[in-house]
Amino acid sequence: MGFDAPGTTPFGGCQPGMQSFAAYVMDRWQTGNLGCYNPASIIPGTNQMSLHGEGRAFDAALNANDRGELTRGDDLFYWCVANADAIGLQEILWRGLIWYWPRRGEGVRYPVQQADHMSHVHIGMDRYAASNWDSGWLPTEDDFLMGLTQDQQNGIYYVAQLIADGLA
Repeated sequence: MGFDAPGTTPFGGCQPGMQSFAAYVMDRWQTGNLGCYNPASIIPGTNQMSLHGEGRAFDAALNANDRGELTRGDDLFYWCVANADAIGLQEILWRGLIWYWPRRGEGVRYPVQQADHMSHVHIGMDRYAASNWDSGWLPTEDDFLMGLTQDQQNGIYYVAQLIADGLA
């Protein structure tokens, strides 16, 4: 698991592992689906694909301006970061927060655009995960987390992020 630089050839649709992951996310966090596949290049006029162009990024529709959806989006974001290896997570963006595999030692950070991704959580996977992901990849401890309240889960993800950031 890890980082795969964007390629130059569109995949032609959402990859099977990404479809499985998107279905898992939509069911668990009750999100909408803003799509996975978009063949646009990452830099106009070049042939370098975005992760959406390779079918290995999913946009989970959640509105950061709605309190309930904000909570679910934060939960999803920190759950993905805490389970990055089991997901094959390459990048995740939500309401100005970004976690990126090559900079994982830096923890979660804010990019230049503070208000970016307010309508959805963008989740990108490495190539292997996008092709093969299955919920069986998740650690069995995740079942324990599902039995906790939303506030308890958020607290665990928050502490995990502090540890990842070297602050705890």
